[in-house]
Amino acid sequence: MGLLLLLFLGLVPACQPAQSAEAEPAPLLADSSQTDSLPPSQLPPAIRQGPQPRLAQFSDSLTTLSIGGHKVDIQLPRAAFKGSIIILPGYNFPKEDACQKAPLFCQTFLEAGYLLIMPEMGRSLYSSQYFPETQARYKRYPDQNWVLDSLLPHLQLEYGLLVDGQDNFLVGISTGGRGAALLALAAPERWTAVASLSGDFDQSQIPNDGLMRNFYGPYKQFSQRWKMVDNVIARIDDWQTPIFIGHGGADKVVPPRPV
Repeated sequence: MGLLLLLFLGLVPACQPAQSAEAEPAPLLADSSQTDSLPPSQLPPAIRQGPQPRLAQFSDSLTTLSIGGHKVDIQLPRAAFKGSIIILPGYNFPKEDACQKAPLFCQTFLEAGYLLIMPEMGRSLYSSQYFPETQARYKRYPDQNWVLDSLLPHLQLEYGLLVDGQDNFLVGISTGGRGAALLALAAPERWTAVASLSGDFDQSQIPNDGLMRNFYGPYKQFSQRWKMVDNVIARIDDWQTPIFIGHGGADKVVPPRPV
């Protein structure tokens, strides 16, 4: 966990795709004139000048909004604003689960100046679409389209959050870790970096998983759907966003290796 915090609070803004062995290392920026042509995501944190959000519109340090029919907690930072972190919970866990079970996890972010956005995702599989075989109960929960088409636009327009020029991060836990990866693929330009903790990236490796079967249909009948739709590994060549991946070796719900 310490490495994850360091990644988000210090190292992530400087992360860029690896250069080839023949590429020259980028020179250090000696003065501001060298930064004029760089996008905000490539600027060192000390000189990044992103647009500031309208935090005064929140009356309390912790505010619960209703966005597109779903609840979202907004927790204000305890220091000068540095960016926003969306925390995606696991399957059927409450939006505040991460901060309740690991208070130091959230406290560290807040004290470093990061605003937390915690949506209630319920039994979401963070899917991009539904199918005739998808059980009706899953369709009432938000999916990745709700994040991109409702959550982000609302926070951008109403509060000036998650806009271009700011540092916007995603942290996902368990099924939320899968969601973080899928959202990074769906909108790579939106995120500075993402972190996936105990996520699953290739549902075809767990063909007997009941949740996936109830959503995508039986594997034997719809194996191509399992292999291609909402499958992070199938789209790995499209990956653009810096990511931290962590997974407990004793995880019995989402195994770190195929079983």
